[in-house]
Amino acid sequence: MACNTLLAMKETNSPRVQRKRAERRERIVEAAFAAIAESGPAEFSLNQLARDLDYTPGALYWYFASKEVLVLEVQKRAFTELAQKAGVARQGWQARGAQAGLEPIARQLHALLSLARFYLELGRTEPQYARLITFSLDPRVWLDDASAAELAPVLGGVFTEVATPFAEAQHGGALSKGDGAQRAVQYWAALQGALQIGKLERISPSLFNGEALGLDTARTLLLGWGADPKALELASKSA
Repeated sequence: MACNTLLAMKETNSPRVQRKRAERRERIVEAAFAAIAESGPAEFSLNQLARDLDYTPGALYWYFASKEVLVLEVQKRAFTELAQKAGVARQGWQARGAQAGLEPIARQLHALLSLARFYLELGRTEPQYARLITFSLDPRVWLDDASAAELAPVLGGVFTEVATPFAEAQHGGALSKGDGAQRAVQYWAALQGALQIGKLERISPSLFNGEALGLDTARTLLLGWGADPKALELASKSA
């Protein structure tokens, strides 16, 4: 009897079984990501997800103890992947700034304006991520205190990635000295506000163009943080 129990435990913990579990867990997270991005965490249903995956609800609970745990996993993945995408994109912005022949200060400002454009264009280039960010702006509907504490370091990683070009610009003299992380948050808040205003574009396209308003707001903030107007103008032409 003891031998049979040990054999069962070994089979349960075998690399093949663990790989299968990881594959199923990944499938669940990917399906939940798509569902939450489409309808939001409040409307997301584990029972519907189980039907979509042809699983029993009990099978989902084997991997995730509750809907809230799965929603948190999706949010963590969305922000982590978005930070990675921003990091990859930043390498491209730096290369384009160099190819455009910009001087170092203008190149640093070019990177910051490119960061703004990257975020403002998410609705078209990465619509699922854009929707998940929008849904995340009111965490009261899906995030308890324990989950908030777990998500905090993930968001910290995102803003660390965003703060890097601000730190580089300050070190290089493109911007005045300041708190790079705080500026990154202010930058993001201003861009998100522009995107919200952009929802009125159907009413007046010339007045409520979210992307144009966002870039103009980004330039205004950079000027307020000490950017040289001429260098910023050069950066704007190639961003």
